[in-house]
Amino acid sequence: MTGTRLIIWFISVSLAAAGGWYFGQQQKASPQVEATGEVLAVVNDRSIDKDWFVEQMKLRGGLKSGQYHTVEQRQALLDFLINQEVVFAAAQAQGIDEDPAVDRLYKKAVIDRFLEQQLNPKLEAIKVSNAELQNYFDRHQEKYSRPARRRAAIIHVAVSTKADDAMRQQKRARIEEAIQHMDQLEADVMHFGELAKTYSDDRASRYQGGVIGWLINHASRDYRWGRQVTEALFALEKNGDVSPIIETEAGFYVVRLVSAEQVQQKQFEQVQKGIRSRLLQEKRKQARTEFLATFKTQADISINHEMLAAIAPLSAEKTDSNKQPPALPGTAGGQ
Repeated sequence: MTGTRLIIWFISVSLAAAGGWYFGQQQKASPQVEATGEVLAVVNDRSIDKDWFVEQMKLRGGLKSGQYHTVEQRQALLDFLINQEVVFAAAQAQGIDEDPAVDRLYKKAVIDRFLEQQLNPKLEAIKVSNAELQNYFDRHQEKYSRPARRRAAIIHVAVSTKADDAMRQQKRARIEEAIQHMDQLEADVMHFGELAKTYSDDRASRYQGGVIGWLINHASRDYRWGRQVTEALFALEKNGDVSPIIETEAGFYVVRLVSAEQVQQKQFEQVQKGIRSRLLQEKRKQARTEFLATFKTQADISINHEMLAAIAPLSAEKTDSNKQPPALPGTAGGQ
């Protein structure tokens, strides 16, 4: 690491340790002073005053018991701060304070401090009332209920799309034969048992009594067996009931209700904490947007859209279908 980069790195670490705003404060010129009164120490023409030293104690664990109770502990902190001043002066002598990288650090420190003073108190003051919580819950009942679902078993006799009427009748006769043997099943068996293994062409379920799992009767849910099968299942009333034969382009189905669960509704008390967090985030996001908008309307902003469009991406395009939006910058800078 070169001397220049080492100094930049040291300044960066020192900035973070000092709370992000120390560098901005040190940019200001200080008059020649002596280490008397409220001034704790002087390094060249810069002073380290008592109040600022106490602030640094707080930032470095001074509120914990046993910290900075001895002069040696306080001297160690003062030595660290003096070292910062010495290195800072050496960096200035080499023009490091004019380096673009340092300028970006300074800008970030100023922005962070500004937001800490001007925006954060506004965000902390935002509250969500109980009435707002209840209103949100009442308007979004469907989000807090699990729809009724049913566990199904099927027998599927597949038919080729090229099959003629005679072949389709032959396939239908096969599933009718399966239904005729239903009385061979044990009374406590709610699925199709061995009949699925003998008659069903659905490989995923035929060795499990035809059981295909839980289905939900909702317009947003599509299953590979088709809506006709789902609708037939939800038309059944009690466990063990069997549907009539269902004819589709893929062949013939018969569906059996294995078990059912009714709609499960969550109570307001169970979800109000999550609702409060959601509404608080939404309010704070809106407050940030409005806060930044007041300054953007006063600024003279010009964008070269052609240049923006011509900038090449740094990585290959994602190939999956679930593309995510690009990452945004962090909170520094008010984004």
